Amino acid sequence: MKTCPQCGNEIPANGSFCPACGQSALSSEPMPVSGRDRVLGALCYLLLPAIVFLLVEPFKRTHFIRFHAFQGLFAWLGMFATAGIIKLVSLILALVPSLGQLTSFLLWILFALAVPILLLLLMAKALLGAQFELPFIGRLAATQAGST
Repeated sequence: MKTCPQCGNEIPANGSFCPACGQSALSSEPMPVSGRDRVLGALCYLLLPAIVFLLVEPFKRTHFIRFHAFQGLFAWLGMFATAGIIKLVSLILALVPSLGQLTSFLLWILFALAVPILLLLLMAKALLGAQFELPFIGRLAATQAGST
């Protein structure tokens, strides 16, 4: 059996179209991403929609939405881990009176600026229909979404 380049589902040997998404079995090029899927892909970077889209039937079959949902979840996990590391470094730096507080403050400011910029970049790429992969977690998201 062949797999669909659009959604990753199996196409029957005698079938010419994917039963799940309608992609032609004769074409190796994925169909263009619809406007609806672009908007839903961008919403995946708001955490809660990513979880919902991975669980709800019509959305979890679309490779584009699945990829952005997984990448959004992994990005949020990375941001939570980074915030924890900054918190730990801040506690250690609190032992140094003045330099520690300033360094801790600057780390939190940098983090507070980087997070929305990253999320807006990812949302913009999804709205443009791009499957933009972040380093490390992008490949993991693509694997989880069903592409190799």
